[in-house]
Amino acid sequence: MRRLGVRGQRWLKAFHVFFASVWVGAIAGSMTIILVAKFTNAGELHFFYAAAVEVGSLVIPLLSVLTFITGALICWLTAWGFFKYWSVIFQIGAWVLVFLLAIAWLDPALAAARHISGTEGLLARQNGEFLRVSNLAVSIIIVNFITLTITVFVAVIKPWGRTGKAKA
Repeated sequence: MRRLGVRGQRWLKAFHVFFASVWVGAIAGSMTIILVAKFTNAGELHFFYAAAVEVGSLVIPLLSVLTFITGALICWLTAWGFFKYWSVIFQIGAWVLVFLLAIAWLDPALAAARHISGTEGLLARQNGEFLRVSNLAVSIIIVNFITLTITVFVAVIKPWGRTGKAKA
């Protein structure tokens, strides 16, 4: 397989960094929307959760997939490889964790909070199910944000060396 030249690597890395940055920003924005909704007394509670659902179901999955694709291309088309460096393995694992948390628990929790807040308005705050799903959404989005922030630092600092399977 032919490797990318220096210019190609720079372009691919630039797109990867761009998609990852916007992904982290979208999660931060979603977290802000949910936290504002959690502590507001405004009658627009439903609209906060509707906005979080839109960001969480449209923007974040697209950015996570684009980040994964560009990262996979970097691993495949450069000398980094998929399993030569511990920092790359960590980044792949973090991506899988964040992606699975979002699909398995965050999206359903946000959708349930949106539905309950849409039917009950501010009275949703007295609904046990609403409190459960909104607290779950806050917890997951904070875990995702922290995980991705740590991943950004690992990607830049590369604190670990090569794996034992990599050739010296």
